[in-house]
Amino acid sequence: MENIKFGTDGWRAVVGKDFNKENVHTVTKAIGKYVFDNFGTHKKIIVGFDPRNMAEEFALQTANQLAGYGFNVLLSDKVIPTPVLAYSAKYLNACAVMFTASHNPPEYLGIKFIPDYAGPATSEITDELMINLHIPFRETGRGSVERYNFRPDYFNHIEKLIDFERIKTLDKNIIFDGLYAASIGYFDKILDTYGIKYDSLHMFHDINFGGGVPEPKPKYLKELIEKVKTTPNSVGLANDGDSDRFGVINEHGEYVSPNEIIAILLIHLTKNKGRYSFIPAPRLFEIGIGTFHPAALSDRKPYARESAERIGLRSGSNTRRHCTKSCRAGDGRDNRLRGCTFGTNAESFATLLIV
Repeated sequence: MENIKFGTDGWRAVVGKDFNKENVHTVTKAIGKYVFDNFGTHKKIIVGFDPRNMAEEFALQTANQLAGYGFNVLLSDKVIPTPVLAYSAKYLNACAVMFTASHNPPEYLGIKFIPDYAGPATSEITDELMINLHIPFRETGRGSVERYNFRPDYFNHIEKLIDFERIKTLDKNIIFDGLYAASIGYFDKILDTYGIKYDSLHMFHDINFGGGVPEPKPKYLKELIEKVKTTPNSVGLANDGDSDRFGVINEHGEYVSPNEIIAILLIHLTKNKGRYSFIPAPRLFEIGIGTFHPAALSDRKPYARESAERIGLRSGSNTRRHCTKSCRAGDGRDNRLRGCTFGTNAESFATLLIV
């Protein structure tokens, strides 16, 4: 138990070593005590799992243990992406427990606690969980476990936000790399539902993730990159193991960072949807919405400036400091907008990304 360290992303360890039945029981006890102390047993708890080795078995163990404490537990009836479980926590006013090790190597598994507001657990919450590891909590045996399909509720929510007819007008070939991850059965399913055509790779769950690492970065997306390069007029999309991270490959076969994609989405939401109120005003200028400075675009990729203008950014010198700072803020590297030449129909591409 001394090896259990519970942070905002939960606790992760190697299955069969520190990640074992005894330690999972201890972490579940800490979570159960936290929910009981702060909400009582009337608070619903939902439990999900990604495709990793033993994830479903440990999820079932935790669900039964929490029911033993008196909670009514909804256990996912299938592999579920972390964002779907997080949405369900807010939608159902429940606390959530997700079994995942995100983008870590296949031998790892983890437990992530998601509060009912659907965001990361605060340090105050994780501090309380750490204390609870060492405090007894008695079972009452009055709860229940029900297998539950969270997908319909999530799809109903997505359908209110996304214009799928607009996606059909996208002038690109969509290539989806399932990467053996949790988004299989969700991203592809909703595209199928609306008759949106796409090509795909690695569309089955594999506890070994094809012998690689479930992280949507260039070195793990080589097959997707090659397929995009050899398929004219295409864009590649992928997720990590529990599908709360994403990777995008543009039509030149180049990786476009999440920071850059989020900037494109913000441009879409502000320029095309008029939604400014949810973004602090200084941030609009930091990401270059409204104006941009050519220095924020790579000199080695001259088409990037044209692309930015095409999706609605106007060249101007008054945002040079802000835009350059923002483009470098994500991970310490110079993450400049580059290569996002998704044609004149940028709104349909941004809509696809929101899915």
